[in-house]
Amino acid sequence: MSFIELHNVSKKYNVKKPLIYKKLEVLSNISFSIKDGESVALLGPSGSGKTTISKIILGLESPDSGKVIFQSNRKKLCSVIFQNYNSSINPYYKVYEALDEVTNESNNKFDIVYLLRNVGLNSTFLERKCSTLSGGEIQRVCIARAIASGAKFIIFDEAFRSLDLVQIYQILEMLKKIQIQYKLTYFVITHEIKIASYLCNRWIFIRNGQLEGDLAINELKNSNLSSINELKKFYV
Repeated sequence: MSFIELHNVSKKYNVKKPLIYKKLEVLSNISFSIKDGESVALLGPSGSGKTTISKIILGLESPDSGKVIFQSNRKKLCSVIFQNYNSSINPYYKVYEALDEVTNESNNKFDIVYLLRNVGLNSTFLERKCSTLSGGEIQRVCIARAIASGAKFIIFDEAFRSLDLVQIYQILEMLKKIQIQYKLTYFVITHEIKIASYLCNRWIFIRNGQLEGDLAINELKNSNLSSINELKKFYV
């Protein structure tokens, strides 16, 4: 069953030029769906429309045409993690405060400690300010915060760009484990083929606001790779 469906979503922005305003099309008739439990990568170069898609899914932008449909009104179960973690979390909060802010009344400190352990942090982090954490540590807190809020659909909007290779590998390994544990669905916005290969079971390619491919991992394995390589050369 699909968690979310996009049907013919298009979007234009006003671009100011001397004496005139011009409409710039950033998305053109984008259609795809994401099922419960999937890990889907949205791959494309800078300026291809990836972030606009995430904003439309989150309700931060409205499409000019087309529609976004959530299964059983599950829009409230969406969360996003950005490259700039200060967009997701108050750097002056202690870790406990950052998590407690989004938990419901049935959660308690023990639940938060358990959650921290599941994202690779221990209870000593509870009293630390978020501003004192490394990039990998604060990203783990952001992931824990998304889960604590009840999110089941997590968007990662270029969330790994500020991490080194070791941190990326550790985070991706952790994400695989907690996806099963918490029954999560991932939508990974990136231009990195290696991240998509490691975490995601399906790739969606976008370029110049248009969908250029939508391929499951088993299709990649069974393909002669000629068409895939044509797509990949734009995103490496």
